[in-house]
Amino acid sequence: MKGVHPVFHVSVLRKYHPDSIEGRRQEKPDPIEVQGEEEWEVEEALNCRRKGRRRQFLISWKGYAPEENSWEPETNLTNCGKLLKNFQTKFPDAAANYKKTRRFK
Repeated sequence: MKGVHPVFHVSVLRKYHPDSIEGRRQEKPDPIEVQGEEEWEVEEALNCRRKGRRRQFLISWKGYAPEENSWEPETNLTNCGKLLKNFQTKFPDAAANYKKTRRFK
């Protein structure tokens, strides 16, 4: 089939909706209580970025769907030291300290 390739017009695309079949639903885990505060378990750090002077990590939460991943400031990830060190070892250039350049008029 020469000349056939997977290109679709935007009018045939639809927004993704998660599976709504009752038997396939996964119950979201309850938060863990640590020192009187509710906390959720981190599955993995997926990415890292700088927001101003602060570093944020894209977090995959254990027991939650990928669409519920969220960017969290490093200060919120107090009990994830080992996980963040593993991420930084695996991706040493992620969110490196890049110098901001001045804009010239």
